[in-house]
Amino acid sequence: MSLDLLWPLLYGAGFGLGAFGLVRALFPGRPSAAATVLRVDARARLPLGSQAPAAPTAGRTDRTSQIREVLGLQASRLCARQGWEFPALRADLAILGRSFESFMATKILVSLLGLLFGPWCSSPCGLRDSPAT
Repeated sequence: MSLDLLWPLLYGAGFGLGAFGLVRALFPGRPSAAATVLRVDARARLPLGSQAPAAPTAGRTDRTSQIREVLGLQASRLCARQGWEFPALRADLAILGRSFESFMATKILVSLLGLLFGPWCSSPCGLRDSPAT
């Protein structure tokens, strides 16, 4: 396969993956039975009249931290709907004093930056504009 066809193929794959993610985010599926049982069980363990504890914040109220909070909460809910618990990761984050939501938001934002700036960073190296061999 020549490099002339590689970049349109990669861009098309990225666009298709983004469109798929957008559709999945806008029209989420039903929660799994395991996620429903976990949600009900977590509610049953709370004392009467109390609410679920909020994730700890560092007191920042700028727009970036609000986006990270919303994005992390959505990612956490998606993991709960899928039945993914990540007990070892949550234990490690608790030792570090970080919330799972903040960790997930950071992972998503850094991966999006990599997808956006990866091709741009490869062009100075001559990888994007090299002639077909």
